[in-house]
Amino acid sequence: MSLKNLNMSPAAHEIALNRPRYWEHLLYAQLLSDELAEIRLALQDETLIRKRISFKYNESLKSNPSKAFLEIVNFLKSQMVYIKELMTSFHKYSSDGNQDAFGPMGIPGDARKIKIVAQKFAGEYFDIGCRWIEAKTLFHVIDLHLTQIALDDPQKSVILAIGNECLKSISIHRNLILDMDRFDSFINESVNAARSGVKKQHTFTLSSPDIDIESEREEAIIENVKYEFDENNMSSSVASKNTNASFNSIADIYTWIASCESISKADLRRNLLPLGLLVSAVVEELNEKALGVSGDFAMLEEGDKFEVNRNIMILIIDNIEKFDI
Repeated sequence: MSLKNLNMSPAAHEIALNRPRYWEHLLYAQLLSDELAEIRLALQDETLIRKRISFKYNESLKSNPSKAFLEIVNFLKSQMVYIKELMTSFHKYSSDGNQDAFGPMGIPGDARKIKIVAQKFAGEYFDIGCRWIEAKTLFHVIDLHLTQIALDDPQKSVILAIGNECLKSISIHRNLILDMDRFDSFINESVNAARSGVKKQHTFTLSSPDIDIESEREEAIIENVKYEFDENNMSSSVASKNTNASFNSIADIYTWIASCESISKADLRRNLLPLGLLVSAVVEELNEKALGVSGDFAMLEEGDKFEVNRNIMILIIDNIEKFDI
């Protein structure tokens, strides 16, 4: 096979030309090292990405905060979708998932295809790095916006929750970068082993954030953004706000519900927000439990509030160890 027009570094070209033992793995390691060195250098300058994100959202947060925050949450959701797809397909960057490039046992690999695998891996690395910078910039944009609103603003809890989602996204993307850096280090260790006559498979694994839980939490935030930034709800939202409520688990929520004869949807929505839970999902699940222990509902919707059957709620709490919550 001709090596012309492959545009490889001299070190990679020498491996592909001379084909030492386990040359396919040596070539992959060299190509990956060459590609990632350039990308890491490019990612050191975050200026353009930061300017783009800041320009996009700073003004829109002032002129139309509801639209801007919905766009931000949907952007964070798209990041989670990307990561979920990535986690199901990353085996294609390992040697055991690329027989077409590395060749089955006893059959030489294909230098051109090995280069393509290395370039695709490097491309994913660059995308993840850019998304990491985007999430960091979004957090700073939101943090700046928080300094410009009143402490008792009913929208503040929603904005804080969006900021927390940015922090989670920052952490997830940073961990992915570290995983890819570890894979690069493993590849180079494999090179040394190969030169000693020991062949190692390149198996790539990723940290496993629960993307489905992140997506559910973001759906809850979207619901809250739509509600809190709806001008028709602003006056009633301020009036019904339970400023002292602080819940760390769904069990805490159940105890709070049991103490009330009725609960406004606004209060329930606001207290579920830090837990990333949807009002409809919590009420539906709670009533399923209620039917199981009493044959009746614990919460009934009445306009903009829920009527609470406290006796049934007490039954649920008394039997809470039977439920997986």
